[in-house]
Amino acid sequence: DPLMTLERLIAVAAEVDLTLVVLVVKYLFKASDVDRTRLRAVLKSIQQGHEEDVMLTVAQEIIAEVRPKNLAEGKAEGKAEGKADTLLRLLCRRFKTVPPDVEDRVRAASSDQLDEWSDRFVDARELAEVFGIDQKH
Repeated sequence: DPLMTLERLIAVAAEVDLTLVVLVVKYLFKASDVDRTRLRAVLKSIQQGHEEDVMLTVAQEIIAEVRPKNLAEGKAEGKAEGKADTLLRLLCRRFKTVPPDVEDRVRAASSDQLDEWSDRFVDARELAEVFGIDQKH
């Protein structure tokens, strides 16, 4: 029975140290779809008066692990969006119009691809030159 195992695991951890209980609960949050209401009840029965501390500590640790990754991803996405906006603005200024399929391509491009197209833009006389499109085909 998973619930009995949960109770035993937390009880053993509680005998050692509250820090170990936090590690076990954190593992359970990450590795399984543990019933949080049941988990809280088990903590209350084993760690009376400390269950909220354990849950709060687990939440803070998980947030601390996830936050830098989310910030880095958000920063990279924002940087790519800014590059795309700038390239599209420049393309519109030089070539007067940007077809919707080209705009979609620019908005979907990676940051590295946007850098490459921006470099090509400097010398391009036609829109196709920016994107390395062979107009003969």
